[in-house]
Amino acid sequence: ERFSRIDPVGLEHWQQFVLTFTRQAGIATLVITHNLDEALVLADVVRVLRSDVGPNIGGSTLSAEQWLDTDRDKSPTSIFEPSYLTLRRKVVDEMGD
Repeated sequence: ERFSRIDPVGLEHWQQFVLTFTRQAGIATLVITHNLDEALVLADVVRVLRSDVGPNIGGSTLSAEQWLDTDRDKSPTSIFEPSYLTLRRKVVDEMGD
């Protein structure tokens, strides 16, 4: 969660940097975040982990997985587009509670 302490303007800059760098370098990245909007801007796949309860306390379970359209606009400013809001609602609905 390296971006959690950056102000909104700086966050947009660094998200764009990560997107540009990974595209130009042809590499994959793993981003761990509690911020759904950040995940939707940076990711091709969003996975949700939930803490286990019961005998496996301290572990986690994959509770939801959403593959995203890789052709969508992934710029940080895309969160203001109606198509982004539709995508966000779909992911939230599929994640459940």
